Amino acid sequence: MGYRSRLHREQTGRCLLLACSAVCFCTVVLITIFIFAQGIPVFKKVPLGAFLFSTNWSPSDAEPHYGVFSFIVASIVVTTLSLLFATPIAISTAIYLAVFAKGRKAAIIRQSIELLAGIPSIIFGLFGIAVIVPFVRTAFGGNGYSLLSASLVLAIMILPTIINISEVSLCAVPAELKEASIALGATDWQTITRVMLPAARGGITASLVMVSRMVENRLRSVCR
Repeated sequence: MGYRSRLHREQTGRCLLLACSAVCFCTVVLITIFIFAQGIPVFKKVPLGAFLFSTNWSPSDAEPHYGVFSFIVASIVVTTLSLLFATPIAISTAIYLAVFAKGRKAAIIRQSIELLAGIPSIIFGLFGIAVIVPFVRTAFGGNGYSLLSASLVLAIMILPTIINISEVSLCAVPAELKEASIALGATDWQTITRVMLPAARGGITASLVMVSRMVENRLRSVCR
């Protein structure tokens, strides 16, 4: 009876997980269908080529134009720059927390990172206007309101996410791998760069992919 009961619970659990997965899949499909259904009438008036590759965005004109090419390029540039700025700092911090930081020092740093993650996007926007924009204006000229300023603000905003996921990935590396590397005569730095980072590559890559999708939404929040 115990075996049959356990088997029944396992089958019930699998069915529930399958049902939840099916609900998530159907939700995504329905949202996709809704978006396409609402967007198709627009392309009857606006050619797809003009929509994707035109930079003329003037929806309030007598003859409106809806070119989003400049928005697409700006999103790609801001995402790329913010990742280039944030990734080295975030991974270095994650390595320090996972390998070197101990006790109270590590707790203080982790709490600071969590506090940074909890700051509303509008505060980052105000910080960018008050600090980063004047810095860019002084250093590079212009009015300071540029893709570089947006990239710097977003780099600060995505740091906590990359640090947390990268640290968890590094801590999940089996201790046997690190011990074997040290036993073979590798230094701490060689163990980190040639054993731990390659082993944690999947988690670190996942963090970068996730934050790249967050960048546009956070950029909209800052602009608001």
